[in-house]
Amino acid sequence: MIKPLNIGLCFLFSLFAWFQLNDPDGVVWAVFYGVIAVYAALTRPGRMTLPLLILLIFCLSGMVAFAGGFVEFLTNQDNIGFAEGMQNNYPYIEEAREFGGLTIAAMMVMLLYRQSKQPA
Repeated sequence: MIKPLNIGLCFLFSLFAWFQLNDPDGVVWAVFYGVIAVYAALTRPGRMTLPLLILLIFCLSGMVAFAGGFVEFLTNQDNIGFAEGMQNNYPYIEEAREFGGLTIAAMMVMLLYRQSKQPA
């Protein structure tokens, strides 16, 4: 039986995917969030542990790749906010956003992985 939490995560990550479509690299992120939405709907105890583990590794690898931009965002002296538009002068804003999205995704995939490791 699908849990209400899984339904909520499926809906949330479907929304994330839809919102990404207006981004220049939105197709990549829409597919990424869409995959998580599908796994949220399909995850059951005792099933799908390997695909979720691979997805988690992907999330963590992306976080490492964008960590520099996130640190630069946290330490910038320009008073540029997270919601500012993308500018060539401040590429770290987009990297910080992507780091944040990957962090949220990694937490959700860890939750789904934990669900899948429970006995059936």
